[in-house]
Amino acid sequence: MRTAWTFPGHGSQMPGMGRQLLAECSRANEVLRMAEDMSGLQLDRYRLRGPSEDLMQPSIAEPLITALQIGYVEHMTSLGLRPDAVVGYSAGETAALYAAGAIKLESALQVALLRGRILSKYTTSDCRMLTVARISVEQIESKLSELNDRGCSISIGARNGEKHVTLVGNGHDIDQAENAFGQMKAEMGPVQVAGPWHSNQLSNASLEISKELEAIPFATPIIPILTSASGIQRESPEALRHDLAFGVSQPVLWESVVEKLVGNGIKRFVECGSGRVLFGLLRWSLADPNSYQSICVEDRGGGIRPLKKLVMEHNREEGN
Repeated sequence: MRTAWTFPGHGSQMPGMGRQLLAECSRANEVLRMAEDMSGLQLDRYRLRGPSEDLMQPSIAEPLITALQIGYVEHMTSLGLRPDAVVGYSAGETAALYAAGAIKLESALQVALLRGRILSKYTTSDCRMLTVARISVEQIESKLSELNDRGCSISIGARNGEKHVTLVGNGHDIDQAENAFGQMKAEMGPVQVAGPWHSNQLSNASLEISKELEAIPFATPIIPILTSASGIQRESPEALRHDLAFGVSQPVLWESVVEKLVGNGIKRFVECGSGRVLFGLLRWSLADPNSYQSICVEDRGGGIRPLKKLVMEHNREEGN
């Protein structure tokens, strides 16, 4: 079965994540120690204890998410699993680049650290992200236009499906949006983030990241990789650098990514990380979710029973 490995971003992190992975995979521990040495942060302490507010901070979230996701790549590869394509959602793109063979381990951790450092300058307590679902994107865009005409400043930070988007704005404006979409019977939920990610407020951050990425070696990927900034497959190192940098100030085109993967014959989606975020989004991104297999390798308690079940299924498919 053709399989895509997907890597979630901010909002997927939680205390206790990676518990069983780190207990069973020495290589994952090595990657986390390497990230700690390079960052000078006690990332494992934050992983274990949080608090959640600290885990939201980019300087912690970026290297920790990346290290654990690369740990999953190493562990899954050692168990004989291979993807037919990879894709990262926002911060998850760094580990996706590693899984695709476009950057080496040390470079991936360098990318995570520089992203975390730069994005930390744009954190604010007056920023909220809100998912809005069960009404069409056209209805959402029309209502946003009304709200912005009345003085709000709300943008779409992610297009996840025909009836699912993520909004970005300050607390007061998102309150206005929540009230308006509530009257339209939309399904809504907060996304725990520390800044206005995927909005034009981060245009300068994109320029800073782009400049620093020039010093980091990228290679042509050996596994197809789609970027959430473009919504399509990227092959050149230059395009991958560009999308990684400018994706922080542009909407995530998740629906487009999933459409392209499905068009290329992908039938199984494996989320390589914690939180089950992308697992949940797929029901909004796929025209017929029941026709596809969706798995998150880690359960909400930090266990990896879903991954072990996937390995058993893979072995049966391979006749092992």
